[in-house]
Amino acid sequence: LKAGLENNEFCFWILPHTLKLKNAKIHLRRSIEDLDDYFAKGQLMIGDYKEFYLKDEFFSWRQSIENITDMVKNALEKGFKRIRITGDGSWAVDSGHWFNFLRYEKEVNKALESYKIKAICSYSIAKLDLRNLCEIGITHQLSLANLAGNWNRIETDQLAGIRRVLSY
Repeated sequence: LKAGLENNEFCFWILPHTLKLKNAKIHLRRSIEDLDDYFAKGQLMIGDYKEFYLKDEFFSWRQSIENITDMVKNALEKGFKRIRITGDGSWAVDSGHWFNFLRYEKEVNKALESYKIKAICSYSIAKLDLRNLCEIGITHQLSLANLAGNWNRIETDQLAGIRRVLSY
């Protein structure tokens, strides 16, 4: 987010279910000077995952993609060079929305390719079993996993192969 703000990019952070807006701002203030200025000029937005993804406890992958598309068009019209979005999908794992959320992750990649968007999707590895990890991983260009304090790059084809084995 910091790099995006410094490069005149619009940044949107969809908060994980474990983080509240007040605490998110505290974290951002540690590394981003003039944080309030970015909010004031509409360059930075932070949203609660429920407000962004759920309407009356219902998740629509189509509506979520439409929300992102509208946000991106608006940001580009305001003159921002690119868009950075980060969000956490851990809420969907045990919510009954998992399969629709996987569809969203797959379809949102098409929107990312159509616009100038950089995105990072995070998940709590503690909430994912191996099948979930593979399912979410194959919807992304690549995955990084922090295992025992070490960051590991996991290629999409590796996850697809593991998923095939698990399907038997």
